[in-house]
Amino acid sequence: MSSTVRESMAGRLDGQPFDASKYWAKRLHRSASLEATGTLPFDGRYQQWLYRLKEAAIHRALRPWRDRLRGASVLNVGCGGGYFEPFFAACGASQLMGVDFVASAVERLQADRPEFEYAVADLSQPLPPSLVGRSFDLVTAIDVLYHIVDDNLFARALENLCSLCRPDGGMLLWTDAPGRVTEQNATHCRYREPADYSRILAKRELSLARSTPMYCCFDVYTSWSERFARYPRLTYRAMYAFDRLFATRNWRRTTNHCFVAVHGQTGGMPR
Repeated sequence: MSSTVRESMAGRLDGQPFDASKYWAKRLHRSASLEATGTLPFDGRYQQWLYRLKEAAIHRALRPWRDRLRGASVLNVGCGGGYFEPFFAACGASQLMGVDFVASAVERLQADRPEFEYAVADLSQPLPPSLVGRSFDLVTAIDVLYHIVDDNLFARALENLCSLCRPDGGMLLWTDAPGRVTEQNATHCRYREPADYSRILAKRELSLARSTPMYCCFDVYTSWSERFARYPRLTYRAMYAFDRLFATRNWRRTTNHCFVAVHGQTGGMPR
């Protein structure tokens, strides 16, 4: 096993309680690149293809409400290196805000991206002044909530996310891997079923409206994926094309899914 792989697995090997702030501060301090927030232990080329698949999944998940993104306000929670703010701006959103609990990452984004709003916030705690009293057309938590391993903190974070959705038709988008609920083998991950979300969403009058699988070949570490990574020019493009064609067939039951919840059925929300 390589040293990079050992490092990526350290959270489950050392037996120490998981400290999310230290874990993500360490990852984001090294680099603001996609390697800091993507799937360990793969390189930047792998992450670029992976994030293109994330974009494709978000487009599929939001397809019924595509027109409503034009001029929309979007809050991206757990913004990390700031990948998705330009993405949603390109989708037509006019007001973009990103929040993260790693202060150094937020400070870097505030300096580099004056066109967007950024703030430090931990959504598993009471809302900071920068978010109190505000609401957004779309609130996103992409690869965030399954990293909240404490169930009480998870519930508080999800309730806060719901409270930030505009009450007359706001939407919440998040990712999780319900097929991996029985694979709780990493201290920085706690996968949950859609029912775990629905119970909390219902309190805020939101309901799960749509979901789509995200990957087939990508976002998995196995012996074969490590071998493929040795030949990135040959394999990544082929893996990406395969995932674009077949990810929606849900052949890989343990893959991440992209979910969308909406307030009631405002505007005739389709499933």
